[in-house]
Amino acid sequence: MKTIRSATCLLLVALLASGCQLTAGDGGALPATDNGGGSDAKAAGKLVRADSASLLAHFRDVLAASAETAGDADKAPALESASAADAGGTPVSTTNLQEAGVDEADLLKTSADGRFIYAVRSGAPRYGGGPIVLEDGAASDVPEMSPAIRVMAASGDGALTELTSIPLDDAALEQKGLYLLESANRLVALDRSVGLVYAYWFRPGHFARQRTRLRFIDIADPAKAAVVGRLGFDGALVASRRVGDVVYLVLRHYPDLFIDGTNAKGEGAAPELDIDRLLPHYRIDGVDQGLLVEPGACYLNRDAAVKSADVISIVAVDLRSDGRNFNSRCYVGASEALYASTRALYLASTRHPYRHAGGGIVYDDGVTTDIHKFAFAGLDLDYRGSAEVKGHLGWHQDQKSFRFSESASGDLRVITFNEPRRFFFPQPVDDAVTVPGEAAATRPKEETATPDPGQSPVRLTILREAATRAALEVVSALPNRDRPEPIGRPGEQLYGSRYIGDRAFLVTFRVTDPLYVLDLSDPTDPRIAGELKISGYSDYLHPVTETLLLGIGKEAIAAPSVGAGDFGGAWYQGIKLSLIDISDPARPREVDRLEIGKRGTSSAALQAHHAVTTLRIGDTMRVALPIELHDTPSKYGDPASPSYYYDYSRTALYRFNIDSASQRIDATPVPLVVADRNGGVRGSWNDRSVMIGDYVHYFHAGRFWSQHWVDGTIAGPR
Repeated sequence: MKTIRSATCLLLVALLASGCQLTAGDGGALPATDNGGGSDAKAAGKLVRADSASLLAHFRDVLAASAETAGDADKAPALESASAADAGGTPVSTTNLQEAGVDEADLLKTSADGRFIYAVRSGAPRYGGGPIVLEDGAASDVPEMSPAIRVMAASGDGALTELTSIPLDDAALEQKGLYLLESANRLVALDRSVGLVYAYWFRPGHFARQRTRLRFIDIADPAKAAVVGRLGFDGALVASRRVGDVVYLVLRHYPDLFIDGTNAKGEGAAPELDIDRLLPHYRIDGVDQGLLVEPGACYLNRDAAVKSADVISIVAVDLRSDGRNFNSRCYVGASEALYASTRALYLASTRHPYRHAGGGIVYDDGVTTDIHKFAFAGLDLDYRGSAEVKGHLGWHQDQKSFRFSESASGDLRVITFNEPRRFFFPQPVDDAVTVPGEAAATRPKEETATPDPGQSPVRLTILREAATRAALEVVSALPNRDRPEPIGRPGEQLYGSRYIGDRAFLVTFRVTDPLYVLDLSDPTDPRIAGELKISGYSDYLHPVTETLLLGIGKEAIAAPSVGAGDFGGAWYQGIKLSLIDISDPARPREVDRLEIGKRGTSSAALQAHHAVTTLRIGDTMRVALPIELHDTPSKYGDPASPSYYYDYSRTALYRFNIDSASQRIDATPVPLVVADRNGGVRGSWNDRSVMIGDYVHYFHAGRFWSQHWVDGTIAGPR
């Protein structure tokens, strides 16, 4: 998240419970029946059913307390690790998902048979425009490209042909991603108001007049793909997931009257408190249909530490109905993370305010996270309870959902981070730090102002639904009195995390990369099963097989002095791939590794797991990663120093074969280069790829490049 100054720090609070089903044309949601939301809630995050009077009273209080800050706010603008083919079919990669059976919106979707590709083309390139230079020296100019969805036909020889494109028809919106429901011949485009949600997280007024929209596209004949319906909502899109025929949206809305009303000095006309203006609306084909949710289907959190005027909606939409059938709820508060299993939604919110310090966001001591569970079955949503756990989910938005996992029996496992400080951690006394060309050095005792050595930077909590009330109860936590060993050392940060069955894998890092293996087979007695210390860190962990784990991150060299290095421990280097044998949880082993590029090298895969593409062919997993390579010597700095930055060299799709039998990572010899120092579009943060048979198609800056996986021949751009 980007640091944004705000006089109103939000406490991210509780969520909603059950309500009613809404069919377009009803003019709004019907009053909901009580499913345990109750009015006697006292536990952290417990929600109480609202009505018009209680909502008006709440907003009146918030308006009186925060009119000045609201008036100053800006006005917003109007284990499915790899796929393989069925017997006799063409192998096709799919969107890289956290949970099998839970789809996620992405910029690229592919039909199951590999015949059609649907890709979101944004507008102007992010940066670095110029001629696109290919490996054979040919060049072509980067054309002006308006936002659209490209519909491509793929042939068996690797050729791609654009059949049609569907333009974005609203300049105030940007394309966020796609869902593909082939059984209904539907492609669903997810659009939202232009702007970065998390860059303005601490400015509530930014979320006034934000919109989210679904476009339903008929693809019965992909060459004639056309929009057949539009369903719009007030509110900025926070997250979405699809299970079966239903997509679940989490939206954040801020009432307009808090922007237009009186300030704290009483100047200006006080806005009339009107439920119709307080709660979000929905639209069909651009025509306002009234309230998205009625007051009786909304909830308040009486236990919130900070009152909020934000309205969060959860909307369940039947994709087969072209948006004509959906269910909605709302609550007053905010939410920062969504995790979904195939049977429940979990929404998490930070319970204590953030602080801004040192150019970043810092969590204070004692921060906790509220977690709220909503079981679902199609359009039905059922609030099951809440819990408050110690710690927070970290700073990396893409990693937050990976902190959660639901067990086969329905328990929720969550990993949180307890270390409140972010920058320049002191070095523990017993770390020997070796830098190339220097002798090993041990930190002197007087330079080791470490926290309590018993403090654990990371905490595991296992939660279970209570038998007699709407609540999530703590089954166990780690560390605990019987198992006090800390997970990580003071000063380390939490990076990648992943659950595989009844084991959790997580990475803490400051100088070295301890990979921890947690045994969760007994939910009442979780334990640390094993630990592996290697150099560098992994931002993303990917299951190759049940016994092999791939870590994608960066190599690092320990800093020679206290407070030096990136975040005060080590200097990041090139992209690192680490293959780890986890067959024996007590003794995880790094069996192979590759480093790509020098210091400055980056990959979209470190920021978005959808940038990782995998496909299993027998015992081999093919892996494709977009990488911005830095390995050109710079005229600035000392090349012998681990802090020396290398200049940009090229942007390319790098390809790797992971042999699970030999436990090796082999890089293919010819990367698919799409830009270099001579020109092209360098930015790769929105890059995606798809593998169809023996071809990989790289989607970069709105265009496709194709490459044969075995012989390396390249075609494109298209």
